[in-house]
Amino acid sequence: MAVALGALEFAIRAIIRTNSNWVCDLVPPYVSARLWLAGINPYDTSISLKTWYASGASLADSGMAFSVGSVYPPPTLLLMVPLATLRWHPAFYLFMATGLLLYAAVVYMLVRLGWPEHQSLSSLLHDTKATLFLAFCLGFAPVHTAFHSVNIVLVACCAAILALLITAKSTAPLNKLTRASRSGSLPGILAGAGVAAAILIKPTTGIFLLPWLVRERRWRCLIGVIVACTVVTALSLAPMLAHQGLTWLPTYRQNVTALFTHGGNADVSAENPENTDRIDLQMIAFAALGDRTLASAAAAAVYLCLMAAFLRRAGWRKRSELASDSLGLPMLIAAGCLTLGLLPSYSRMYSAIVLLPLVLWCFRHLHLRSARWLMLLLLDFLVNTSALVRICGQKAGLISHSPRLWDLTIGGHTCWLLLAIGCLLVYAVYQQTADDELRSVPISPATS
Repeated sequence: MAVALGALEFAIRAIIRTNSNWVCDLVPPYVSARLWLAGINPYDTSISLKTWYASGASLADSGMAFSVGSVYPPPTLLLMVPLATLRWHPAFYLFMATGLLLYAAVVYMLVRLGWPEHQSLSSLLHDTKATLFLAFCLGFAPVHTAFHSVNIVLVACCAAILALLITAKSTAPLNKLTRASRSGSLPGILAGAGVAAAILIKPTTGIFLLPWLVRERRWRCLIGVIVACTVVTALSLAPMLAHQGLTWLPTYRQNVTALFTHGGNADVSAENPENTDRIDLQMIAFAALGDRTLASAAAAAVYLCLMAAFLRRAGWRKRSELASDSLGLPMLIAAGCLTLGLLPSYSRMYSAIVLLPLVLWCFRHLHLRSARWLMLLLLDFLVNTSALVRICGQKAGLISHSPRLWDLTIGGHTCWLLLAIGCLLVYAVYQQTADDELRSVPISPATS
């Protein structure tokens, strides 16, 4: 029943709502990629709308183009080329199909990794925890929001999650020989490709997996990611520099300024009526400090402190001295790096898709107090409470009465929730390492 209800909610909130004349975040990168292919400034907003209509979009689609000023960097545009070569409607449906396939792959791998003993769906559905986890994935609000807004963060998040799941799936007994050889194996290559794709598609999603690669000592994979990102960046910039020089850079900066300041859709200030849709710490930091630069610095400082504490706690013991359960400390470290990455930079509800590996860890470790507390907080993401609270606050007139106080308290509740999750992750690592050590101690036979 839970899975059926989750599937129904997914169908309604993620799929049916997609083409409901709502904001379509796919438009800016799609249009920019078409302009890039034509050798024209991809950030020129004066021709963006005309380019979109020329690709087959009609006046009926115009409500979907909330903004056609792209802020996606050139490497993202290069990866968008397969869609940009198509007309708008085929490209739109291809993206949706790709998103569905990638998310299905993510859910499948999460379930297979969490409950490998079940070889069939009927067997899986008889496992209460597995069934509830599957229902959770289907009812996960960030995924619904990503599909509804048709944002490419869906692909970036799925690529990042698949990268760490492929790594976890291929985990072998850890010694220096296997660690060195595994980083160059097919799973290592696929994991590196996933991390690189996440970085290139949505830098603020994929880049936060780099601490995980460093901590796991996957040097070849890390080098491969850096090389791949460098090559793609060079290939994307080469034609722009050859045909336009740096004339595109001022318009790119203008688009960034328009988006992140003076009431733009990503602005943290109350000038933006939807600023509380942001779930990163910059939003509540700005409400407290009143300065965008200080807010960015404060969010970055909190992230660095939490990440340092998280990795330091995880590094108290060598991995080879711990139990080799891929769902234990290795999964928690990877999930924690993705989760903490939501704190310092621009993140909205759809960015929280990366919480799913942490949800799996919680389901498999409910015997730990930290997992139970984390699970309680993660339940909030079954509903898009950020949007719900904002709508209620606007109707009740509470936001207009004291906008900064609203942003700092009720409006920014998801930011505080993620901060609490970040703090709990440090405690979770402590409990996980203690649990692994306990499991690794051999039980001596009782003497008579």
